[in-house]
This record gives sequence, C-alpha cells and structure tokens, in this order.
Amino acid sequence: MRIIVTGMSSLDNRVAKHIGLAWLSDVPPKEQTTARNSFRRECGQEYFCKQFFPEPGSDTPAWTGEQRDAILLMLFWELDRPIPVTAKVDPYPSTIQFNENVPELFLGTFDNPASARLS
Repeated sequence: MRIIVTGMSSLDNRVAKHIGLAWLSDVPPKEQTTARNSFRRECGQEYFCKQFFPEPGSDTPAWTGEQRDAILLMLFWELDRPIPVTAKVDPYPSTIQFNENVPELFLGTFDNPASARLS
C-alpha cells in the first residue's frame, strides 16, 4: 500500500500561537526547541492523508478494523518518531485525518492509539 500524508500542519505556527507569539523565530533557537518538544508532548501533531492506494498491479484489499488499527499504529510510529531515534519519550497525542481518496473504513480523524493508552 502507498499512503501519502500531505498538508501536515506547520508545527512552528501552532507552537507560536500556543505560546502567544506571531513567529516562533522571535525566541532563541534553544527556546524554540524546548517549546516544540513541550507542545508535541502536550498537543501532538496534526497529519492529513488524501491519497491511499495499492501498489501498482495489486488490488485494494477488503480492510478490517484490525488491519486499519495496525496501519494507524505504523503511521503514527513513523510520523511521530522522535529525532534522534534513540530519545526515550512517550507517544505524542497526535491525530491523522483521512479524507477523499481513501477506503471508507479509514474516513475520519483518528487519535494516536499508543498515546491514548497512556491516559
């Protein structure tokens, strides 16, 4: 399967708004990093997916809820993984919204299931 995630919300714009600034670049780089990390832990990131299609020559499978949940876990793992990868952090409370050209079972907005288990 090819899943193309596009239109990711600008993290810096969301962080700046959250802390009451016009631009995150108005604060020193070290404070920017601290603010981004804190925001990710508190609010997560917003992802959007508008394209979801099988590999060339393959048919679209009949999706089950369990398969969808596994795909969601893999997407959040890949999209939210911390840099550096060796960092030890809890999963972020991120969301991903599927719309338009996606299988019906995926339509809607989903929370990171790994993060939900921590609350």
